[in-house]
Amino acid sequence: MVELTQAGFPILADANHQVASQFGVYNLFNDNLAAPAVFIIDQTGQVVWSQVSQKPEERPAVNEILAHLP
Repeated sequence: MVELTQAGFPILADANHQVASQFGVYNLFNDNLAAPAVFIIDQTGQVVWSQVSQKPEERPAVNEILAHLP
């Protein structure tokens, strides 16, 4: 995925859905998938903003995400 997206940040492989389950987004829509979600986590490990969508194209725009950075 890193090569495909050319992401300049780490991407987590969550094959067993452990992280998605902990964040409450795995199988949220009864489809056995992780819902498209964005989480902003501060330096203390607290989620300070999140948005969960039903479809990948409903993810927030970059400007909206940046506006919520602490």
